[in-house]
Amino acid sequence: MSEEISNGETRAELSATAVGRLMGLATSSDLKILEGKIDLLIQKSAAMAAKVEKLSQEVARLPSGADLERIDVHVGAIKAIVKELLEK
Repeated sequence: MSEEISNGETRAELSATAVGRLMGLATSSDLKILEGKIDLLIQKSAAMAAKVEKLSQEVARLPSGADLERIDVHVGAIKAIVKELLEK
């Protein structure tokens, strides 16, 4: 409620929750909301990590530079054989 101070002013009483809010302290409901958001963020980051892992496995299956050079040499050899056969 309120009480009268000696000079005629009144002072309102505040609950502990209101004082805590004014001080910027988090309440249990604030912490629950924050915990839920953190859990959601963790789930999203785990899903993203799984996608990145899958992508890295697919990239690892791609031919490397040495593989491409070897293929290029084979294609050149096939071209030479075909050219030689067509000339005869």
